[in-house]
Parts: sequence; structure tokens; C-alpha cells
Amino acid sequence: MTKIIRNTHRYLSLTMALFWLVQACSGMLLVFQRDLDDVSLPSAGMVADFSLLEESMHRLVSERPGSRIPFVYAFDTRFNSFDVYLAEPSGDYRAFRMAADGTIVRELPSNPEVLDAGFFELVLELHHKLWLGDLGALILGISGILLISNICFGLWLAWPKRGQWRIALKWPRKVSGRAGHYALHRLTGLVLAPLATLTIGAGVLLAWEDTMANALGVHDISPDIPAADGFSGEEIGLSRAVEIAKNLYPEGRVAVFTLATPAKPYYKIRLTQPGELRQLYGKTIVFVSALNGIVIAHQDALTQSLSHRFVNSFYAIHSGEYLGLAGRLVSLVIGVWLLVMMVLGIRLWWLRR
Repeated sequence: MTKIIRNTHRYLSLTMALFWLVQACSGMLLVFQRDLDDVSLPSAGMVADFSLLEESMHRLVSERPGSRIPFVYAFDTRFNSFDVYLAEPSGDYRAFRMAADGTIVRELPSNPEVLDAGFFELVLELHHKLWLGDLGALILGISGILLISNICFGLWLAWPKRGQWRIALKWPRKVSGRAGHYALHRLTGLVLAPLATLTIGAGVLLAWEDTMANALGVHDISPDIPAADGFSGEEIGLSRAVEIAKNLYPEGRVAVFTLATPAKPYYKIRLTQPGELRQLYGKTIVFVSALNGIVIAHQDALTQSLSHRFVNSFYAIHSGEYLGLAGRLVSLVIGVWLLVMMVLGIRLWWLRR
């Protein structure tokens, strides 16, 4: 049995090493994506003025006939700058970084399937879907299961016998040669494999988030409101809609929102409350009518069912976001750990040959 597990562990590692290497490297880049981006594109250090943001967005649309803004995302946890996605008549997207006063500080294509998208957009699509859409997500989910299985195989092989834990967890005197490589490979595996399994497992579940949500009956609220004939978009402005949403959740910070349209005459405002695992894109949602300012529907992420919280935790755990900076550092360490384990494992296999 041990021989079968050892051979499976060895050849699965050799077969999937390059694939897992790409995932580890892209994941490490994304952990501090916003921090790296913000170095070259600092955002204004003030509170977001949604009336000015709305004016700037309307100006974008008016200057590009036939375009629309399907969604807007907060850039980081300061919640004072936003990435505005503009859908053009051709079907292409462009992303505009807006500062708190509506000033555009960045413009770039947002089409991950083509190479003129931003660097981090490409890395994000590679890490999430391999640039292959739903097929890529499926492949990554299977790859993640294989990786977790391989970690478990490694733990089986490295697990110390009774009374040998102290020796197994001791830093080897010599790390060169077969004995040194094996001792270091074993030590690093025993120390971080459980945490790595949790992080990678959350990523696997994230690849099938929609499937898991459907299986558990977890769905965000979605009001069924008829289209409004003659809707001008000026009845209730974005600034007022945000004010109404924040009156309902005073400590919430605006993370994502969509503008009202004749087909959907309401604002969908997604807030992040203190206490949510997702510290940037929380799951507290408020729908505000653009006709009269009435709250059509809302959901409080802090009072959702256990199933909702379980599904909502996938991204936060995989990215380390649930612990803020400390959690992201943990995710970075897991990425480095995976690289080290692959290098040591391949080197050990080569020395044994």
C-alpha cells in the first residue's frame, strides 16, 4: 500500500508540477494585486462623493453612444475609488479607475481573452479560468482536487511514528544530498500541509461556487420589478440611493453597485459590513427603487443562514482576506510553500535517479 501511495505521489507531482507552478505564481501575484497597482496609481485620500461619481459615469456614457455601465467595483478596502466597467456596443469592455471625486485616473481594456487587457486582468483570468471560461474553471477544480489528494499522500508518507515527532520537526543539520532534501521536504510538508489544504480546498470549492450554491439552495435576493416606461434616471440619483442603503446599514461600506435603467429601475448596492469574512466585496445587498427611493429588498450578510455563510467563505479563505493583511500573508506563504515543495520533490527524485 505504501509503495502504491509513494509512486502515485511521485508521478502525480512530476506530471502536474508545471501546472501547479503557474497557479502558485499567479496566485501570489494576485494576493497583493491592489497594493502593487496602487503604488503606480494612488487614489485620492478622501471620502467618495457619489454625486460626482455619477456625473462622471453619465459623462462617460454620453460620450460613447450605445454604451452602458453594467457594474462598478470598489478598488480596495479604503472604498474611496472605484473601477467602472463600460460595455461598448461592440461587446468589448473598458475599465475606468475613478477617484473619490469622479476623476478618471486610469483607463484600459478589460477583455481577459485578448492580450490588450491589463496585466493583472490577464493574471486573474489565468488563475481563475485559464483563459478558457467555464471549461478552465472545471479543469482548475479537478487540478485542485488532485493537488489536495497529493498533499494527503505526502502526509501519509511523512507521518512520523510514535515518539519520532521531535526528530521529524527538527531542522536538518544538512540540507544537501538525498537525506537532507528528504528531511527538509518532510519538515515543510508536515508544518504547512494542513493550512495549505484548507486554502487550496477553498479554491476548489470556489471553482464550483455556483454548483455548490445551487446544491445548498443558496441564492442572493433578486427582486422582480417590471420595466419603467418613461424612466429618465433622474428621479432618485445614485447619491440618494447610497444614502438610503447606508441608513439601513450605517456601518456598511459601498463595495459594488449597478445603476438604474428603464429595464431595471432600481439601484443594486452591495455593502461590506464589519464582521463579514469578505472584507472587500461583502454580501450585504440593498435594492433601492430609482422611482421613489423605496427599499425594494435587502439581505444582511451577518444574519444569513449557515449555508449562505459557508458558500460566501470560499473566496475569503482562499485569498486570505478573512484575516486582512495577516491572512493575505498566509496565502502568500502557502504559494511559496508550494513552490518549495515542488522544487525539493523534483530535486529529490532527480538525486534518487
